[in-house]
Amino acid sequence: MRFRRANKITEQLDTFARSQLDVNALVAAVASRRLDGLPVDPRSLPICVGAATLHADTLSVMPARSSAGMMTPRVAMLLESPDPTTDYRSFIAQCVGSMFWDGYAPLLLDRPAPLTSSVRLLSASATHYDATDNVWRHNGDPISPELIYSVNLIEDPSEGVPGSSPLRRCWQALSTYGYAYRYLHDYFAQGGNPSSILRTNHPVSGERANELVDEWITARAQRRPAVMDPTITLEVPASSGELQATLSVLDYAASEVGRLLNVPPSLLNAPSLGSAMNYANTADESRRWIALSLNPSWMSRLESMFRTLTGDPTIQLDPSPLLELYSETATAQKGLTNNER
Repeated sequence: MRFRRANKITEQLDTFARSQLDVNALVAAVASRRLDGLPVDPRSLPICVGAATLHADTLSVMPARSSAGMMTPRVAMLLESPDPTTDYRSFIAQCVGSMFWDGYAPLLLDRPAPLTSSVRLLSASATHYDATDNVWRHNGDPISPELIYSVNLIEDPSEGVPGSSPLRRCWQALSTYGYAYRYLHDYFAQGGNPSSILRTNHPVSGERANELVDEWITARAQRRPAVMDPTITLEVPASSGELQATLSVLDYAASEVGRLLNVPPSLLNAPSLGSAMNYANTADESRRWIALSLNPSWMSRLESMFRTLTGDPTIQLDPSPLLELYSETATAQKGLTNNER
């Protein structure tokens, strides 16, 4: 028997080796999956989608302005609508989204900087820097170095190489969050743990089992005692606490993502344990986020882009509309609190 089984396995291996299957592709796919390690893709995790939306929406409402006084029509047009095919807010939101997910936003210039008057955002997945040939490529085709500008999130844009996504810096927290989210999916997809079990010491057919279950459910629905076979006992399984523990992991991981992105967890609707947030200190948190995270990490990259493309070193993103809104909200909330007293 063992000899026959060994022969059969050998035949199967030989068939596999002689097949037209691309083994290298299979190994690469398995290695990639092992390297990924996340049952739920980061782009599908609510905390990541929420953080991406928060960054894109916040930065897109900050207008780019120059303090140089008179501007040429070319500079004014570039600041008002960098990409003629879309409006300013959509363009900034798309750039931020590309920086958030891929680490960089590659821009195709109509003319070399600082003579550029319009740009077009390229897909980061189809645009990469070829270090071997020292050239950028889009869909495999080389791009003239004078007509490409990369808004990098981490590395200095002057280095020419693409930046890295903050998701890579949140790898462990995202892994924990991804596995916990997968557990919830599997838990509820399987109906969760049963609230009660009918146990019998005798084997029963599927039809008989369905009859027993129907009788039990009908009796409960009618709020009357169920008449059961004396060989059947009712068991109520004790909760293992796994579901509650998983929910706690999700809260912890969501807060960790906020910390690793340098975003106050309260702004991600993921406050840490013991926090007491209200309108007043949420406004303070928002100002702190703009000053310590958005300004040095995001706004400065976009400002550098506009300054390079226009040749105007005074261009800045103006956060005053948001700061005024936060101040008005905090003042209104403070007035309501005083009135309540």
